[in-house]
Amino acid sequence: MENNLTLEALKTAFPSAEVNQGTEFPTITANPAHYQYIAQTLRDQFGFNLLLNMTGVDEAPQLTIICHLRNIETKQLLVLRTSTEDREHPLIETLSQLWPAAIYFEREIYDLIGITFNNHPDMRRIFLDDDYPGFPLRKDFKDAINTLEN
Repeated sequence: MENNLTLEALKTAFPSAEVNQGTEFPTITANPAHYQYIAQTLRDQFGFNLLLNMTGVDEAPQLTIICHLRNIETKQLLVLRTSTEDREHPLIETLSQLWPAAIYFEREIYDLIGITFNNHPDMRRIFLDDDYPGFPLRKDFKDAINTLEN
């Protein structure tokens, strides 16, 4: 599949999203309200049947989810992004019903960035203790134990 054709098809399929050619892969930036629908359409209609990676990034003021998807047949890769600016109660729909691997990626994102995934089957910390204060990969995280005092 040619990138231009793919980009045009993606722009047509997702008029509410920003679709462009990233430095390496086509990138779709979705509104959080359309994120799960776009992900399902990418899987069901465009054949992106493998969730390779999913990560959370603090791009202050917003918290961003970045997914790398692959169509196994065409070997094409695509990036799906969404963000929330609600730092107090960040909530995004889960993709775990679409790709079971999302269960663990989303738990890691919750644990380290603090984004909660709505309708997730097991939304709890995966690395840190349940009572750990805060989310260590946020830019505004204050680590009382390992902070160097001048």
